[in-house]
Amino acid sequence: MKGLLYSILGYAALFAGVWLHEIGHSFWNFKFGCKEHWSQVQVKPYIFFSTPGPVNLEQYQALAPWKRTLSAYGGILANLFWSLASGGLIAAMKPDNGYFRSSYGCS
Repeated sequence: MKGLLYSILGYAALFAGVWLHEIGHSFWNFKFGCKEHWSQVQVKPYIFFSTPGPVNLEQYQALAPWKRTLSAYGGILANLFWSLASGGLIAAMKPDNGYFRSSYGCS
C-alpha cells in the first residue's frame, strides 16, 4: 500500500513539474501576443507530448529571434524559477528530518 501511495505522489509531482514547465512556455507566448490565455496548456494524463498550445503559429513565426528563443526556453526558466523558490522555502523552514539538515557539521 505504501508503494502505491509513493507512486501516486511521485506521479503527481512529475505531472506538476511538466505542467509548470508548459506554463513557462505559455507565459512567454502570451506576453508576445501569440496566445490568448497564458493558463491554457495541454498536459495529457500520460505526460508525454504535452504542449503550451494553442499558439498562433503565424504570429510566433513573425516574432524576433530573441523572442522565439525566450518562448522556447520559457519552460526551462519556469522550472529554474520554481526550483529556486521551493529551495528557498525549504531553506527558510529549516527542516531537520533526515532528508534536509539544518546543520552540516559532523555529529
